[in-house]
Amino acid sequence: MYLNAYFNNSSVNIEELVEVVEGKARILVPNPMKYTVGGRPEPAKAPVFFNPLMSNNRSISVAVLRAFMDSRGGGATVCEPLSGSGVRGIRYLLEVDGVSKVVMGDLSREAHALIMRNLERNGVSDRAEAVRGDANELLSRVKCDVVDLDPFGSPAPFISSAVRALRDGGLLCLTATDLGVLEGRHYNKAVRRYGVFPLRVPFSREVGLRALIGFVVREALVLDAGVIPLIGYHERHYYRACVVVSKDRADAVESLRNMGFYGYNPRTLKRWLTRGYPIGAPGLGGPVWIGGLMDPEFMDGAVRKAGDDVKAFMEALSKESIAPPLYFRLSELGRVMGFTPSIDALMETASSIGVRVWRTHFAVDGFKIEGDHKLAKLISALSGSPH
Repeated sequence: MYLNAYFNNSSVNIEELVEVVEGKARILVPNPMKYTVGGRPEPAKAPVFFNPLMSNNRSISVAVLRAFMDSRGGGATVCEPLSGSGVRGIRYLLEVDGVSKVVMGDLSREAHALIMRNLERNGVSDRAEAVRGDANELLSRVKCDVVDLDPFGSPAPFISSAVRALRDGGLLCLTATDLGVLEGRHYNKAVRRYGVFPLRVPFSREVGLRALIGFVVREALVLDAGVIPLIGYHERHYYRACVVVSKDRADAVESLRNMGFYGYNPRTLKRWLTRGYPIGAPGLGGPVWIGGLMDPEFMDGAVRKAGDDVKAFMEALSKESIAPPLYFRLSELGRVMGFTPSIDALMETASSIGVRVWRTHFAVDGFKIEGDHKLAKLISALSGSPH
C-alpha cells in the first residue's frame, strides 16, 4: 500500500525493486544496476539511498551496539534520522538484544514508504516508528539512548541536535565520507565545515579522524557535555566513530583536556600531539582530539560480539587500540634510507632489536612505534640488514 501510494508519481518503478539480504535483514531497494555512473552503481543516483559497500560499517555497528547494550542493560531506544532504505535500523532490531525501539526518519517520501515496507517484511513494525521529515527536526523532539548518523557526506550539520537528543551516557555513532575535507586536501572547506586548520601530512588519515571526533567534542562542550570514544576507524571511503556522550560537567572538562593540535617535521619525521585548545601556535594543525581513538577494554568485548564478516578487521582494530598515536609510512623511511623496506621486514627487524611496533589500519604501508626516539634505532637496524 505504502509503496503504491508514494511511488506512482515518482521516479521509482516499483517493479524495479530488488531484494537484498544483509545480516538477518531482507530488504527491498532500488535495483542498483539501474542507477550507474561510468558503468558502476552509484547509490546517490537512486531515489532511495542504499550502499552495499557499507555493509561492513553496519555489521561493525551491530557488534558495537551489542557490546554497548551489555555495558548498560536493555530497553534502549535508537534514533536513526537518515535511514534511507531502513537497513541499519532493521538490523539493530533483529540482531541486537536490548534494542526495544528504533525511530527511523528520512526526508524523502520514497524512502519513508520503503522503510515502512521493509519494516513489515522483517516483522518489526511494532518496534519501530517511521517518520518522514528533516533529521534535525526529528532529533529535536526525541529522547533516546543511541543516535546513529549515517549521512551522504558530512555529519557536521546534525551533531549538535544529536547530542541534545541523547540521554546521559548515550551512544552517538557517526559516519563521515568527506575524507578529503577532514584530511586537509580541501583547506577552506575544513575551516568552514569543521573549524579545523589542517596540515598536509603523511599521517592524514589519522588526523582526519581526530579532526572529526574533535568537532563532536566541541559541539558537545557547548552543551556542557563530555565525549568518550569507544571506537574510531577508517575504511574504504569513510570514517566511523562511536562515542559515549556524558552530560556530566566533569567529563566535559576532561574532554577539553584531550583537545589540542598536531605538528610535523618532514626533515626529521618527528610528529607530535600537543595539548592547548583553544590556543594553538604557528605551524600546528587542528584543533583535533588528542586522546585515544578506541577504548581497548570495550574493543575486546565488541570483537567477541562481531560476526564472521568483520571479526578479522575488528581484531586488527583491537590490537591497534593500545598503540601510540600518529602512524609512520614506509615511504617516509624510504626517503631517509634510500630504499623502502617491506612491512614484513620492518616488523621482523623491530622484533629482533626489541622495538615494539604495530600495524595500522590507516595505511597498508603504515605502522606505529612505541617512542619516537626508537625510530632512529629501527632505521639503523633496517639500513644494516639485507634488502
